[in-house]
Amino acid sequence: MMLPAPKQALISCTLSEINFLDRSFPFSSGSLPENLYVSIRQVGILTPPLLMAGPRGYIIVCGRRRLEAARKVFGEKYEINAYLVAAGEQTAQLFALAFWDNLAHRAFNLVEKADILVCLEALFDHAVMRSEFLPALEIPLKTRFIERYRAINTFPESARSLLAQGKMDGETVDLLKSWQSDEIEQLIDLLGGMSLNRNKLKEIVKLFDDLAGRDGKTPAEIFTLIREEYPACLESAVALRRQLNSWMFPFLSEAENRFQELCRSLQLAENLRLIPPPSFEGNAYTLKINFRNFNQWQAARDQVAAIEAEKIHELFSR
Repeated sequence: MMLPAPKQALISCTLSEINFLDRSFPFSSGSLPENLYVSIRQVGILTPPLLMAGPRGYIIVCGRRRLEAARKVFGEKYEINAYLVAAGEQTAQLFALAFWDNLAHRAFNLVEKADILVCLEALFDHAVMRSEFLPALEIPLKTRFIERYRAINTFPESARSLLAQGKMDGETVDLLKSWQSDEIEQLIDLLGGMSLNRNKLKEIVKLFDDLAGRDGKTPAEIFTLIREEYPACLESAVALRRQLNSWMFPFLSEAENRFQELCRSLQLAENLRLIPPPSFEGNAYTLKINFRNFNQWQAARDQVAAIEAEKIHELFSR
């Protein structure tokens, strides 16, 4: 069923008259695409945004991204044309209108979905929300997914920023939702400038979470231990992951260290690589040889033949 268009009047106003802090219609979160700034710089705002009157300035119903871009490009004194909805229009109707209008142009990120969910729960009947809006948002109807998005609204801004940028995924949210807000802040501060993709971040968060659960500590206590006793592992994501794994899986870490020591003693050429079985379970070792010509093949073959049998026996003496 098509929503009735709200009564509206065309007005002129400056950006300073708009309350950008009011997020009653939270359809934009995160950085704006560069091409939007280019467009605004070249042609301005061609389609008037939809505003409603508020106690501290106009409230943005539709068009926030264009207005945010214009404010950055032209400043607060930039004058625009806008549609102002008439007093008395129902907030739920305006929200639905803005929802479907935004959804037609782009997909929402995790933070936007979380913010929208809060508004939907406040404005709409439970059955309507589940039958119309959640499927459109691609939010599964199972409770654990609803709880995931509710949790995002409790996260500190630093974590919400990572989510909005796509640098943190929903499964990481599930791990963090039982943490205190300040612990999430500490985690992000601890990781600092480390180069982490979403999967690596999730792996490190899970290690922290598992360690805290196993040892009966809070994540904050694990952070303190690392900072005070193992600061060197904060130099890179690889070093941090290695340290956390050594605590979580001490026997596996010991096996890895013995294996690396053995590989160093073999002094294998760069085109030879000895690969252990996954997690050192079983005895299926692999020797990988890379060669580009016959001479490289022959040199690799000769080196393999020269390896002392005793050193190979060490592989199986675990």
